[in-house]
Amino acid sequence: MNKNLIEQLKKDGAALLLTDKLYRRYFSGIDMAEGFLLVSDKTYYFADARYFFALKEKLSGSEVVPVLYEGLKSIDAVLKENGIKKI
Repeated sequence: MNKNLIEQLKKDGAALLLTDKLYRRYFSGIDMAEGFLLVSDKTYYFADARYFFALKEKLSGSEVVPVLYEGLKSIDAVLKENGIKKI
């Protein structure tokens, strides 16, 4: 991933929220039908219960963190935990 992009996001307290399947695959290397990818100094892949356990297995050993998506509160928790103020 572009290190300059990550540094700029971190400096700005910002993140990218990617919903498009092609962008999710590009940034995570995982081809999943559903989900969201949050890119900041860490990368989080949100998937609902239908896909979460398969995602966890695919991301094993990866730097991408799988997160069980349970509505916007899931994304909000990660944003607050990481001090992200802009998407």
